[in-house]
Amino acid sequence: MKNFLLRICPLLFILVNSTSFSSESEDTVKLYVLNPIVVTGTRINVLLEKCPNYVDVITKDMINNRNKANLGELLQYQNGLYIKDYGFNTGLKTASIRGISSENTLVLLNGLRLNNLQNGIIDFSSIPIENIERIEIVHGGLSSLYGSDAVGGVVNILTSKPNSNLKFKLNSSFGSFGYKNYFINVSNSYKLFGFNVSLKRELGNDNFKYKIKKENQITSGFRENSSFKKENLFLSTNYSLKNTIFEFITTYNKVKTDVPGSLMFKSLKAKQTDERIVNQILSTSKISNDMLLKFFANFNYFYQTYKNPEPPFPMSSYSKNIHYSFNPQ
Repeated sequence: MKNFLLRICPLLFILVNSTSFSSESEDTVKLYVLNPIVVTGTRINVLLEKCPNYVDVITKDMINNRNKANLGELLQYQNGLYIKDYGFNTGLKTASIRGISSENTLVLLNGLRLNNLQNGIIDFSSIPIENIERIEIVHGGLSSLYGSDAVGGVVNILTSKPNSNLKFKLNSSFGSFGYKNYFINVSNSYKLFGFNVSLKRELGNDNFKYKIKKENQITSGFRENSSFKKENLFLSTNYSLKNTIFEFITTYNKVKTDVPGSLMFKSLKAKQTDERIVNQILSTSKISNDMLLKFFANFNYFYQTYKNPEPPFPMSSYSKNIHYSFNPQ
């Protein structure tokens, strides 16, 4: 009997401990259910997990946490996307997906084209991020859906909707080289109508002293004619009527910059002005549980001027592009 107890006790000890461990494991395992992510940059709404292309989604929380001033700075370290920065706040910032040229990277605003029709590119530094709700970066060719300008991929920018409660926001910041930034936003919804209005102004002189060391010789100088001023106005309204939602979105961007040129070939009086107006009308009607009728109308106005009165090659040029589009789906 004693030998039997000595043999059975270790088995009972192992059984009790294994049962206790199993129960503790079951108690500590938790299941987290995440909200589904719907991608719209592929023309139709599709779940991210079922999208045939590789897609990066940047949410509003991610945008706020990165604390950047414009879209070019926000996407600077994004995987698979390269931002070519031509320098400082006045420099052009273009995007390239998977090594394809910037002319073949399509940029959409709420699903509608934003690229310049003259050169095919867009300056990401001119797009503020305060009114962006989400960004979808679709990697790989989508030329079958959008055309040759989407060979590299698509960057779809979705703007913010009116807030359900009254929201007022006021920000200002200051920095080196005379940098100033002002932003004001008001948003609210009342019954069937909602609005979201914001105004942003950013400016600075960006002039600085520099030293260049070459072959044990130090050359000093002063970088001038680098000032800039950016003004952005955003207006979004929506109206709900039975099974139909109407949205009207207006964005106005104006960027005035001095063009200093290179250190070897300075430009002390050259100036450039970029002005863009985008008006969008979007409507979504629910016909049935399996059918939606969408209608998009877009008006895109882009005006650019460049003036350099200095000899030996004085120059004064401008370009104006107007684009209308209608897209029922």
